Amino acid sequence: MDPEPEAYVFAGEQGTPVWRDTLLYDHIRPKLKPLGLEWVDFQVCRATHASIGHRLRLDPKVTADQRGNGVGVAIEEYTKTSLKDRAIAAKKLEEAVLGKPKVVGMPSEELLNGMQAFSVLLSPLFGAGDGVRTRDVQLGNPGVF
Repeated sequence: MDPEPEAYVFAGEQGTPVWRDTLLYDHIRPKLKPLGLEWVDFQVCRATHASIGHRLRLDPKVTADQRGNGVGVAIEEYTKTSLKDRAIAAKKLEEAVLGKPKVVGMPSEELLNGMQAFSVLLSPLFGAGDGVRTRDVQLGNPGVF
C-alpha cells in the first residue's frame, strides 16, 4: 500500500484512505438528511447521474465513462426515463399510427379503447413495462402530470 496521501482519491487527515461507507455515512448523508434524502446511496447517485445525462441528451458514452461503466449498463441499469418523456413518445407513436387528432381535447372513449388494445399488443414487443405504473402514460392520459 502506498503511504502517500496523493495515492488515494479520498485521503483522510492521517493520509490513509477514506472508505466508501465512511464517506457516505459521515459526510454525504448528514448533508442530505435535512432534505429528507438520508436514504440515498451510491446506486441512487449513479442512477440520478445517468438519468439527468439522458434527459439533457448528453453523449451516453461520456456519462458512462464518468461513472466507470459501459454504455449498455448505463442505459439498461442506471438510466430511468421520465413520465414526461414516456408520454411524449406515446403521443408520437399514437400520431404515427392513428394520425394527428382533428379535434384538440380529450380523446374519445372509442379511441382510448383502441389505444389500450394497441398498447397491449405492443407491450411484449417493446417492453412497455409492468402495465400498472405505465398504463396511464401508454394511454396518453394527461392526468398523470
